[in-house]
Amino acid sequence: MKVLKLLFFGLPLLIQAQSLSVSGTPWAVTLDYPFASVTSPDPQIQISVRPEKNMNYLVTVQRDALNWQDELAIYIRRTGDGAGNPNNIPQGGTSWVEISPVPRDFFWGGEKNRNNIPCQYLLNPGWPAEGAYSTTVTFTITSL
Repeated sequence: MKVLKLLFFGLPLLIQAQSLSVSGTPWAVTLDYPFASVTSPDPQIQISVRPEKNMNYLVTVQRDALNWQDELAIYIRRTGDGAGNPNNIPQGGTSWVEISPVPRDFFWGGEKNRNNIPCQYLLNPGWPAEGAYSTTVTFTITSL
C-alpha cells in the first residue's frame, strides 16, 4: 500500500505600507493508493488585504520546492469576496490556479481593504513515490 502524508502552510509576505494576512489552519492530507484528487474544506484559509493608499493591488501565490515531488500538483481558488466596501470586490482567482515554485497571479483588487477572503486548496496527487511531503505556500501583495 502506498501512503502519502502531505502538509500545507500559508504564509504572508509583507511589502512596504501595504499588508496581507492569512488565517486558518495547516491542511494535512493522508492518501492511500489508488490516489484521487482531494479538496480542502471551504474555507481552508482566509486572506485579508490592506493595499497601499490609492493603489490597486495584486496577490501572487507560490510554494517552496523543498520536500515536494513534481507529481504532486496543488491548486488554490478564491471561493468568495470577503468583507469590505461592496464597490471594491476582488477580481480573478475563482478558477483553480496551480501553485508552483514560480509566483503566479492569484487575484487583484482596488484601493480599499478586504477582509477574510475565503480560499480552498485542491491536491491532484498524480503518481508520487510513497513518503511524507510538505510545502509552504506564500502569498505576496504588490501595488499595481
